[in-house]
Amino acid sequence: MTGKIRSIFLAGVALLLPLAGTAQQDKPIYTFVAEWDVPRAHWNEFTSHFEQNLKPVLERLLNDGAIVEYAASATVVHTKEGFTHSTWWSAPSIAGIERVRTELIRVAPSPAMASAKHHDHLLRSMVYRTRTTAPTSGYFYVNFAQVQPGKGEKYRELWDQYAKPVFEELFNNGTILAYGLDAEYVHTDDPGYRFSWYAAPSADAVDKVNAALAPAVAKALPAIAEVTIVGSHRDSFERLTHYAHK
Repeated sequence: MTGKIRSIFLAGVALLLPLAGTAQQDKPIYTFVAEWDVPRAHWNEFTSHFEQNLKPVLERLLNDGAIVEYAASATVVHTKEGFTHSTWWSAPSIAGIERVRTELIRVAPSPAMASAKHHDHLLRSMVYRTRTTAPTSGYFYVNFAQVQPGKGEKYRELWDQYAKPVFEELFNNGTILAYGLDAEYVHTDDPGYRFSWYAAPSADAVDKVNAALAPAVAKALPAIAEVTIVGSHRDSFERLTHYAHK
């Protein structure tokens, strides 16, 4: 989230609450991500503006079926040139993405948004596994790396072999609430980037994911190194201040 780019150790953060129903990817899922570099003095204002002005629009469109997910996040591990906050929504069509964007641009921006550095991403999910989740908060982790030209298919094979079985087990036992693999649909960064992500209900769950992934990562690293650009790997760790999936 950077792409779905999207996680945090703050006490009192509510858990992501699973309800009935899960979703496999049987059609394209697109995600529009808006990233903001908000001055620290305006962080609370940014979150309050989302809660009061943007969330009602997104919640209505979620219930209408125009979108299947929306979220807002605050970065935990900051970088000098990075972004501090993100908002995003997902839909099975570009029409759904644009319906949301058209309505949101009618909402007056907060001063925090008006003065912030800004970057958009439009992603397409290659893998998208979720369950219905009531409006709540949680944690979001993204691992992204640049795949060498012509080696995208091999990267996907390695991801399916090593990462997907672990994520699927964690999803089925409730440790994580969602996971996926995205690439940019509109290329605003290098087209080789791939974004592997998951949503977790707690910091304890993040620890469980790390422990479960460690053996697979150790096995996969030599092969992954042969298909990705050396030094391109980065992570994004974010607190989900708002999250819902239908």
